[in-house]
Amino acid sequence: MKIIALFCSVASIAFAAERPNIRIIMSDDQGYQDAGFGGSKQAITPHLDALA
Repeated sequence: MKIIALFCSVASIAFAAERPNIRIIMSDDQGYQDAGFGGSKQAITPHLDALA
């Protein structure tokens, strides 16, 4: 069983290294200044700010 787990973990690391890291974030009715990184003083968006 340990050999199978080791093989799966090595295979998943090798496979993941070939794929690009892409994130798609969709939002409805948001303007360019409606997030913290866009200059909004009302919306507190620390996670989006970190991604930006």
